[in-house]
Amino acid sequence: SALHEVASESQLGQNGRLLVQAGGGRYIALIAHRGDVHAIDATCYHMGGPLLNAEIEDCGPFGPCVVCPWHRYQISLRSGDSLYQNMSGTVCSKGLKQRVHEVVRRDGKILVRIAHSDKIESDNYAFKTPPPSSGGLAAPPQRRSGEVLRAG
Repeated sequence: SALHEVASESQLGQNGRLLVQAGGGRYIALIAHRGDVHAIDATCYHMGGPLLNAEIEDCGPFGPCVVCPWHRYQISLRSGDSLYQNMSGTVCSKGLKQRVHEVVRRDGKILVRIAHSDKIESDNYAFKTPPPSSGGLAAPPQRRSGEVLRAG
């Protein structure tokens, strides 16, 4: 599929985040993290939470992941896998749930190749305007399932 020019490097700005549309109106969050720019569907596959300003955590072999501010779902920026920690603390995948897109940086421009494959869960929200994103969590981070039992 074709590359779509979606932004210039300078448009990412200080916080390295930008909401763009490409591929017939699909909402995509551009997220710069440690020198890479990632493109991910801007709305969480689970219940439509805003991912643009979500926190980023290191998810081991799955690389950096965004943490949905609504329900704390972890999503790999590299693969789109939804992640969880098992009782041993190992990061595991629930499978591909969030569409991620190839990013090409060329001459100060950011180009995105829209990923096409069989339907996945984030497609349900991809063409709807994402809800407002405050740039952080509204409440203090909560423990995820599994952490509660391990802490005891």
